[in-house]
Amino acid sequence: MLPYQGVRNVKNTIWFHLEGLTQEHVALIKFIKKSQTDKTVFEQMNCVGQVWNYNFFELRPNPLDSFLMFLTGTKESSKSCAVYGSEPFWARETRETEIVILENSIEASSSFDLINKCDEKEVHTEFFRPKSLIMRKGDESKVFHKLSLKGVNQGIQYDLSCQQGQCQTSMAENVNSIIADFKKANNRFMLVVRDGTIKKLVEQRKVIKLREYLLELERLLNDLIRQNIKSNDTLLVITSSNGLPIELPMSGAEWRKFESTGQNILYKRESLISPVYVRGPGSQNFCGLFEAAEFSKRLYWEDESTFLFSDLGLFQ
Repeated sequence: MLPYQGVRNVKNTIWFHLEGLTQEHVALIKFIKKSQTDKTVFEQMNCVGQVWNYNFFELRPNPLDSFLMFLTGTKESSKSCAVYGSEPFWARETRETEIVILENSIEASSSFDLINKCDEKEVHTEFFRPKSLIMRKGDESKVFHKLSLKGVNQGIQYDLSCQQGQCQTSMAENVNSIIADFKKANNRFMLVVRDGTIKKLVEQRKVIKLREYLLELERLLNDLIRQNIKSNDTLLVITSSNGLPIELPMSGAEWRKFESTGQNILYKRESLISPVYVRGPGSQNFCGLFEAAEFSKRLYWEDESTFLFSDLGLFQ
C-alpha cells in the first residue's frame, strides 16, 4: 500500500470539469476494449465520489452556475454579478502558482468571459489572476495559439485556431501544450479545463462522436497519469455537472441503431448527482457524496489521522 499522500504533497493540480458526463457514458469505451480485463482510465482512479449540483435558486442550475459553484463554493446565480464577488479556490493558494483556465465547447451565453460585463468593483480581484483561454471566436486583438503560449498575458484570450469558425486545435492539444509550457519553466501550476463537448454531443444524439471524444479524453488522461508516476505530485480531478444519462441498448441491431441515430438516448432531465474521479495526493478528500459547493474546500483540507467532515467546517 502506498504511504499517505495528502494535499501538502500536491505541487500541481489539473482539474477537468466535463459538463454532461455521467458514469454510464464510460460504458461506451469500456465494452470496446480488446480484453474483458482491460480497464478504462476511470477505473484506475484512487477515489470515485459524487456531487449534488443544486444551488439556492434551482434544483438543476445552468452549466455556468454549476461551474462557479465548484469554483467558489457559493450557491449564488450568475444572473447577478454578486457571484463573482466570492473568492475562487485559488485565492487560498499562498505559494507562487501559475493558474490557467481553458474553456472548450461552451456557448457565449454560458462562457466565463461574461465576467467582462460586470463592474470590476463587483468582481473579486482573484478572478483576474489566471490566464483564461477560451476556445471560441472572440476579440482578435486578444488571441493565443498552442504554439505560442509563452507570451500569453493574464486575462481572457481567444484561441487563434477558432477565429474562422470551427477550432483547428483540439482541447487535448491545448492541454498538452499548456502543461509542456509549465514544465519548461518548472512552474507550480493549476490548470482548470471546462469542457461542454459531452453535453452537446448527447443533446445532438451523436453517439459515435461521443465515443471518439471519450477515447481521446482517455488517451489524454492516461498520458497525464504516466507523466506523474515518478513524482506523484500532481492532483488530477475530473468533475461533472448537468449530467445527461443515456440508456444503453441490449445487443445487436439495437446497438447499431443506437450508434447511428442515438435512438436510446432517452433522458428527460439532467441528473441531480454527478461523478467525481480523482487520482494523486489528496484523492481521499473527494470520496463519498458531497455538495459541489464543498469542492473548493476539499482541495485544501489536510489531516493524516482520520477523515472527519467536521474538520472541513462543512456542518458549522
